[in-house]
Amino acid sequence: MTAQTKLFEFLCELIDIQIKKYVGLATYGVGPDARMNGHLVCEEVNELLQLSKELQEEIDEPSSVRANHFDTILKQVHFYVEQEYLRARAGWLLDDNPIHSPALHRISAQLDELKKIAKSAGIKELPQPSVPQTKIQEQCQHDSNEIAFLILDLAQKVKENPEKEIDSNIVPKHAIQIMQKNATGRYCEETISQEIDKLKEQCERHLQQSPLKKKTPSN
Repeated sequence: MTAQTKLFEFLCELIDIQIKKYVGLATYGVGPDARMNGHLVCEEVNELLQLSKELQEEIDEPSSVRANHFDTILKQVHFYVEQEYLRARAGWLLDDNPIHSPALHRISAQLDELKKIAKSAGIKELPQPSVPQTKIQEQCQHDSNEIAFLILDLAQKVKENPEKEIDSNIVPKHAIQIMQKNATGRYCEETISQEIDKLKEQCERHLQQSPLKKKTPSN
């Protein structure tokens, strides 16, 4: 199987996962981070569909292959998976549960698979971190950092004051209860606490340097 075919199959699976995620966020998502995430995933799917179309054309018409175009597509796919990893990592730090843990495991496996595809195509390594190549990707990177920052900032505030009142119209009651429980447990674990601090600072730096604003359905 060629690297192009492997990446095309990877893309098809990724698009299927993202569409299901979008439906879930649109149907069951609660709060501004869910709405932002849903909007972000919708635009991501549109770009991934375009990339899969370009890749399919190259597979069907080998004579149409453009120099370094496969590399460009691979790097863009890798970029999107990295952004999803950032959001998933923040969610897992907030709470290790049957939703966040499998998602983080799945995304980690996808990143490993992309490295294997790159190796089979003679690409030594993928850029770390990935660099956005379109305006939509720049917005995706900004919003991913915004989502992660919101999640981690909330975890820190609840840790500092477990009795802090949180608007249940913004954060569902069951999530508030979980965070209050984690405030005296999970968030106090040294490795978790340090990673929350480090990742939040990383996201905050990006947002401070970014000329963009978060994009939501109301924008």
